[in-house]
Amino acid sequence: MDHFIEVTNELSKGGDWLGAARSWMQSNVKRGDSLSWSSGETVAIPFYKLEELARTAAVAAVIADRARRNPSAGQ
Repeated sequence: MDHFIEVTNELSKGGDWLGAARSWMQSNVKRGDSLSWSSGETVAIPFYKLEELARTAAVAAVIADRARRNPSAGQ
């Protein structure tokens, strides 16, 4: 099975990564529905899309960590 799909399935039920993402969103997303770019422009984005971003980053981090811990596993 592809490592990305395998790890995505592992993380699909949540975990520390999701708690951290939701905590960040609660602290940084104004009125629960918008973010501001550094230019001051407001961007509306649904929480589920931010959760998808967080999951993708978590999957990449897990894959990189596993490869670093066991370099021969990917061969």
